[in-house]
Amino acid sequence: MRNEVQVIAMPMSVEMVNPPDIIALIAASAALTISRIPFDGPIGRCKGSASRRPIRILPTWDQMQAADMNVIIAGTRGAVTTI
Repeated sequence: MRNEVQVIAMPMSVEMVNPPDIIALIAASAALTISRIPFDGPIGRCKGSASRRPIRILPTWDQMQAADMNVIIAGTRGAVTTI
């Protein structure tokens, strides 16, 4: 394949409790996976935050603001690609 492909996820509505970036990445991965485009996916992404204890997976906006550490991890079934 010689053409560049760009996937743009544009949320039309956000509930202002949970960030939409994780769902946007999963939707883009699903769209590329079911297309005929050569793609080494699917990929997944998870967000976590820690404020001493406990570690929260998929924190809300308020939990992210109060946290001491915020981490985003992305990868495929075989490997972690981004921390």
